[in-house]
Amino acid sequence: MNVKKILMGFLDEFGGVFVESFELEEFLRSRDNFDYFSFYEAISELVFLGVLSPVRNSGFNGRNPPLYNKYRKRKPGLSAEDREFLDSLDPAIDTSRYRKSPDLLNRDKGFLELLDRFLKASDRESLRVPSSINERSFEIFGDEKFLSSADGHAFLQNASISEDFLNVYRTPEPFFFSSDSAYSGSLFNVLVIENKDTFYTIKRCFFSNGWRLLGKVFSHLVYGEGKKIIKSFEFALEIGLTPDSCRVFYFGDLDPEGIGIFESFRERFSDYDICPFVELYEELLTVNFSRAPKLRRKQRVSAERFSRFLENFPREVSERIMELFDSERYLPQEGLNFQFFDKVTGNG
Repeated sequence: MNVKKILMGFLDEFGGVFVESFELEEFLRSRDNFDYFSFYEAISELVFLGVLSPVRNSGFNGRNPPLYNKYRKRKPGLSAEDREFLDSLDPAIDTSRYRKSPDLLNRDKGFLELLDRFLKASDRESLRVPSSINERSFEIFGDEKFLSSADGHAFLQNASISEDFLNVYRTPEPFFFSSDSAYSGSLFNVLVIENKDTFYTIKRCFFSNGWRLLGKVFSHLVYGEGKKIIKSFEFALEIGLTPDSCRVFYFGDLDPEGIGIFESFRERFSDYDICPFVELYEELLTVNFSRAPKLRRKQRVSAERFSRFLENFPREVSERIMELFDSERYLPQEGLNFQFFDKVTGNG
């Protein structure tokens, strides 16, 4: 009878953290002829292997040789097979975290095998050539989304593999925009619009009447698509809109969420000159203040962000915005419609 193997099977099924030596002895007695010395040797070996650790203040069982009355189950360490697997991996892969956590190794083993195979193959030469993160992800793991996912990010951290090592670049999400091909200014003026309807209305008026709006001439009109602009504006570099070549004017909803989007956008791209399109917000208040609806749901923006937003406006306008918010009302940018923009674009 392999006592150690039988005890290991019992411990695998045992749900508790602590187990009494008496319980283990009773389990063995129920199965076969019991030999205490074989039992003692099996327990001692399980302690040596780190499967059990004695609870020293539990005292001894009064037998000879003595065993502790109580033991703590410990998580099993790496098997010899797992250690051999980790030793065989490409040196670029850091295995230290996996040696401390068998559970982590079990979770990531398939990814480790794929990365190791890639690094040891002639395909490793492809690392000399930059690749988008999705392209590289498919090349190594057969899953184009893996490296950009939360699981992929965690795996790279566990294996201490950097994106620089994989020679990947991230691709910004494109935004939808229009531009004036006849624009001749030395500095681009970019108008970012939060919502789709207002974007299309202004675009229609720009193409009909010209790219002037409330005294400003614009070169580009960008659809912000709500919060998406906080990430997608990286695409500006792809169309030549560098921080030193443009000014950015923003127009969105006058509510806590809209202000939060604007301030997040401005913080994320702090190297750009980004400001609210003050005149448009003033018009939105003038035309619609008396009919501003109640907020449909609770919205919040930090006092710091709200204060920073108000700093862009004349005092009387700031006070009207504060009054709007104090009464838990809001103004959607759709409060300025086609009829309004048709009058104030071009030479209107």
